[in-house]
Amino acid sequence: MRSLDQRKRKLIMKIARSHFKSSGYRGTSMSGIAAEAGLAVGTLYLYFPNKGELLKSTVEDFIEEHKTQIKNVLSSKGQVNKKLKTYLFGRFESVSEVRNNESRNSELDRKILELFPERRQEEGSLMVNTVTEILKSGAESGYLTKVKNVSKEVLVFMHSIAWFFLPTEEFYDRPPSRRDLETVIDWFIEKWRG
Repeated sequence: MRSLDQRKRKLIMKIARSHFKSSGYRGTSMSGIAAEAGLAVGTLYLYFPNKGELLKSTVEDFIEEHKTQIKNVLSSKGQVNKKLKTYLFGRFESVSEVRNNESRNSELDRKILELFPERRQEEGSLMVNTVTEILKSGAESGYLTKVKNVSKEVLVFMHSIAWFFLPTEEFYDRPPSRRDLETVIDWFIEKWRG
């Protein structure tokens, strides 16, 4: 059996991600993806047996990107406040993208949750664990002198910023901004530093 070209697979996933974002799940077609990738539809089906599997692969890829972002942030040499902002701004931008295409993305989000019911829990756990690691390193280094109980501080902080990460605009009188998020992060950093 011939092995499949991984560069072509990545290209297909990149194109599919773009189509899913712009057209939603129902509005995305395997033939449209194949045409943009310069492939016959039959060739596309060698890589992905159906649209659901293609969506699943793009979601898995998205989760891997999130994990890579976490690893990069945690291993960076910056101060705790910079790490926290870099990480949370990245997550905020991802959620904002979904929020800005709300009608197509709510349908897409429903399909993703159907295929990946554990996805929201996993994303939430990744965020909580990452913020915990950042605060723990800040407390251990002496940068965050007022952090005594990391778990409690993370719980309060995560509840305080949850508003920024809601997937739809129906909950907002005005959409949150990156500047608003930075204000909240700065307020907490100031409290934690003493």
